[in-house]
Amino acid sequence: MSIRDDLMRDEGLRLRPYKDTLGVETIGYGRNLEMGISQDEAAMMLDNDIARAEADLDHAFPWWRGRPDWVQRGMTNACFQLGLEGLATFRTGLACLQAGDYAGARTAFTDSLWAKQTPTRAARVIALFSDKEPIDGTGT
Repeated sequence: MSIRDDLMRDEGLRLRPYKDTLGVETIGYGRNLEMGISQDEAAMMLDNDIARAEADLDHAFPWWRGRPDWVQRGMTNACFQLGLEGLATFRTGLACLQAGDYAGARTAFTDSLWAKQTPTRAARVIALFSDKEPIDGTGT
């Protein structure tokens, strides 16, 4: 056995936040959430979330990998923010992206509650839905 095995056994795994015996908000194998996380941990979590969003896109929309890199970036960003289920509600926009109709995709995504709720982010993401790379990589 190792210290890792000992701690996994003794702490137990909880995938949702819970209060420990002292009332401290905790998750995982006894991780105290009230102490925060390090920058490295935040980056690791972000990398894992990006990988999960890309895997979701691979499963749901196998055609997305055939789009330009910047379109893939936009789709990953939208999937990250909205979740796969939220992104999947953009049927017209996704059909346009699949067909390479980027002007149609931009119109469909722009005319949405998402674009109204998060206008700055949505505008940056929507600008990536183009047949040519945006000048500075953000669409501006």
